[in-house]
Amino acid sequence: MTLQEMFTMKYSRNRVRDISIMLLFMSPVLILFAYLGASFIHNLKTRFQFAGCLRANMEIKAIELGLVKVLTDAGAKDFRELLADLEPLDAGSDTETLAKHTSAAYELLTNGKKAKLNLKADYRRRLGDEYMELRNDPWGRKYVVYFPGLGKQKNSALQIKLAAKYTELKPGEPAEWKRQPPEHFYVFSLGKDGILQALSGDTAFGPTGAPLQYGDDVSNMHWFDIGWAEDY
Repeated sequence: MTLQEMFTMKYSRNRVRDISIMLLFMSPVLILFAYLGASFIHNLKTRFQFAGCLRANMEIKAIELGLVKVLTDAGAKDFRELLADLEPLDAGSDTETLAKHTSAAYELLTNGKKAKLNLKADYRRRLGDEYMELRNDPWGRKYVVYFPGLGKQKNSALQIKLAAKYTELKPGEPAEWKRQPPEHFYVFSLGKDGILQALSGDTAFGPTGAPLQYGDDVSNMHWFDIGWAEDY
């Protein structure tokens, strides 16, 4: 082996040793930067999700006000009173029923007295031409609307399911925290996952990893709680 080859080999070994030592000392720093980067991304996603829920909550309130205006103009006590035939409204599965109620709500709010619905003539005559322009929720889906029955009509299995799900108390909460469902209409955003938790048997988890009673649903039936950290 020549002198040059011996020098090259020694230099290469020293170089590998130096790089190994440098990486050993830098590894805690690299780990710290990786952790901070992951935390930043996680917090950013959480904030976007939280902002989406706040927007959905405000838009749900606007839909609720629009529907109140419809009932006020018509002089009806509830939406079901407006319809000449209620049977088609509640026919089919839970998902199909919600789709029909939602379609009716969008039609009524968008087109008023011109709505393509089987409305009773005297109520249709009192309605305005339109009430509001409805857009999709922050995740690009329609808001879901359900028109609950009053009195004896409350025995609907779907209505019972919705009321039972979204008016439950979490362990340790005082009774006065229980939010009663609105009398005339339930309005939902399905959240990021696109699933209405009342119709799902799956456990949903929030950004902090906490199991969520309501999934990431937002509605006028419950205060949305999607597992935020204390400082949110």
